[in-house]
This record gives sequence, C-alpha cells and structure tokens, in this order.
Amino acid sequence: MLLPPARACRATENGTTTDRPASVTGLNKIMLATDRFEYIQISLALGFVAANVGIWHGIYLQKTRASTAKSGRNLLIGSVVVEGILALLLLSVAMVISDQQIRTIIELQIRATQAESEVARLEAPRSLSLNQINIVSTAIKPFAGTPYDMSAVSGVEASFLLQLNVALSNEGKWKFVSNKFHSGFKR
Repeated sequence: MLLPPARACRATENGTTTDRPASVTGLNKIMLATDRFEYIQISLALGFVAANVGIWHGIYLQKTRASTAKSGRNLLIGSVVVEGILALLLLSVAMVISDQQIRTIIELQIRATQAESEVARLEAPRSLSLNQINIVSTAIKPFAGTPYDMSAVSGVEASFLLQLNVALSNEGKWKFVSNKFHSGFKR
C-alpha cells in the first residue's frame, strides 16, 4: 500500500533550524514496514501466474502433437518446479509481513495502554498528603499574614482546595479574605 510522503516539520536544535520529516504514526509504521515486502509479494505472484500459464501451455503441447510432447513435458515439469519455489517464497514473504504487522500492533497496544494510564492519572482528583501540606506551609510561613481568597464549585476540586486552605491559613498563617463577588470558603 503506497502512502503519501511524510510532511516535513521544522525543528530547532542547538540554535539551528532544520526541516525534518514528521514523525511516523503507528498505522504508517505498519504500512511502511510492509510496503517493501508487498512489492516483492506482487512480483512473486506475477511469477506464479506466469508459471501457471507455463503449466497449462505444457499440458497443451503434450496433447497436440508427438513432436511437441517432449518439450511440453519439459515445460510442464519446469513450470511446476518454478511454481513450487514461488509458492514457498510467497509464503515466506507473507510470514515476514505478518510478523512485522504483529510487532507493530503490539507496540501500538503498549503505547495505547500507556496513554490511557497517563490520561487516568491526569484526570484523577488532586490531593495533598500531610507531608505536602507541611512542605507548602513551611515554604509560605515567612509570608504570614498575607491575605488570600479562593473559591471552587463543589466536587473533587473543592476538597483539594480545602486541603490547600489548611496549608495556607492554619499552618502557613495566611489570612483568608472573602471576595465580595463569590462566597469562597467560610471560616
């Protein structure tokens, strides 16, 4: 299967800008890996068809006249041998293509699983451990008395902001100031 050429992209490395081919996607990897072997496979298939024509022509020559029977038999035997060799080569090429496709599919499945894990990690609710609350409060203690305001819609993010509020006001000694435009956290 032929693919359009990869689009070039500009990359800057060490202050030098160069044009590079765009990265190859997983599906393109399958196609690029099999393209080389598909051309070989097509050539072998055409040779297989030619050998089959040789077999039928050899059969025809054997049945027509006694003078062409020997050459017909030789053509038939030669064509059968060539057809057998081409069949084995076709099978080998098909196995190579299949192996490459299976390897690429496995690689893509691994990458998809990794991407799903990363998405799940990014979508997971944020929270602060007691150690993280202590780190935040220790870092902001020099700024004690600083007024702050925060607000959130109820839900997972609101619980995260409550944890952050503990680090800011209780441990960090910042002053919570309610904004007149929203209620924020009431103390």
